[in-house]
Amino acid sequence: MLKLMIFLLLCLSVPISAQQSSSQPVIQSRAAIVVDGETGRVLWAKNVHDRRSPASLTKMLSALLVLKNSGGQELVTVSRQASRMTGSSVGLLPDERVSVQNMLLGMFYRSGNDAAVALAEHVGGSVEGFARLMNAKAQSVGMTNSRFANPHGLDEAKHYSTAYDLALLTRVVLQNPSFAQMARGNYVKVRWGDEMRDLWNINSFLWRYNGATGVKTGYTSRAGYCLAASTQQGNTTLILVLLGAQTSNQRWNDAIRVLDYAFANYQVLKDEGMPAIASPSEDGVHVVEAGETLWDIAQLYDCSINTIVEINGLRDPNLIRSGQALQVP
Repeated sequence: MLKLMIFLLLCLSVPISAQQSSSQPVIQSRAAIVVDGETGRVLWAKNVHDRRSPASLTKMLSALLVLKNSGGQELVTVSRQASRMTGSSVGLLPDERVSVQNMLLGMFYRSGNDAAVALAEHVGGSVEGFARLMNAKAQSVGMTNSRFANPHGLDEAKHYSTAYDLALLTRVVLQNPSFAQMARGNYVKVRWGDEMRDLWNINSFLWRYNGATGVKTGYTSRAGYCLAASTQQGNTTLILVLLGAQTSNQRWNDAIRVLDYAFANYQVLKDEGMPAIASPSEDGVHVVEAGETLWDIAQLYDCSINTIVEINGLRDPNLIRSGQALQVP
C-alpha cells in the first residue's frame, strides 16, 4: 500500500511541474513583449501596439543618434536650458564643457535629462532639430507607431511609442557595438572637467537577473515604471520590453516572470510563436523574414513595391525567400 501511494505521488508530481513551466505568465504591467534576439520572432506579447509614454527608454534612440552623428572626444557646451532640466540629472552647469563620450555615459548610466538636452543641442542644433532626427531614424527602422518630441522621455502629448516598436529599437541599438558595450556596464570612472567622476548604472536589472546584458530603465508619472532588457543564457538571447508597471518591484517581478517563462519554453515558443518583428537594416539592406512579403517590406520603408523590384532586378516578386538580402531605398 505504501509503495502504491509513493508511485501515485510521483505520477502526480510530473504534470504539476510541467504545468508550472508552460503556463502563461500573468503580469500587472500594461504592455510587454519578448522577442528572440537573433531572429526577432515574437515569443510572448501583451498589448504590444498600445501607444504609451516611453519614459527614459527614449534615451536608447537618443544614444544611437549621438553615436552615429558625433565623435566621442568632441566637447559639448552646456546651455542654460540643459542645466535647468528637471527630473534625473547629472548636475550640469551652464557653459560647462564635457566630452560627447562622457556626456553620453551621464545620460545613459544616470539617465540624466540635462545631459540628453545638451547632447540633443550639440547634434541637432536644438531639441526640436534633434526630435526631427529622432523621428526620421524611428521611421527608417520601422517604428511606424511612434513619435518623439524630446531626447529624454519626459511626458509630452506628442511623445509616444509602443512595446512592439521599442523592442524593434532595442534590437537595432544592440547591433551597435559601442552601444551594446555601454548598456551592459555597471560602473565607469570618467574625467569630468578638472575632476574624476564615478558613474554607476542605475539599471539594477543588470544584477537582478542571471545573464542580463542591458539595457535601460525608465519612469514618469504617465508612463509608469518601464524596462527594456536584453538577456543571454547559453546560446539564447531574449529581448524584453515592459511598459506601465505601477511600482518598481512590480516591474522587476513581471520582467523576471516573463523571461523565466520564455527561457523555460523557448523551443516551443520559437516553433509556434508569432511572426518576427520588423528588422530593417541601417545600411540600406533588408533581410527577408519568414512569411514576409514585398508589400510588408514596402510598407516598412514607405516606398512602392515597384521601387524594390526595380532596385533588386526581381524577375518574380512572388518568389522572395526567407534570409534573402534586398536593397531598400
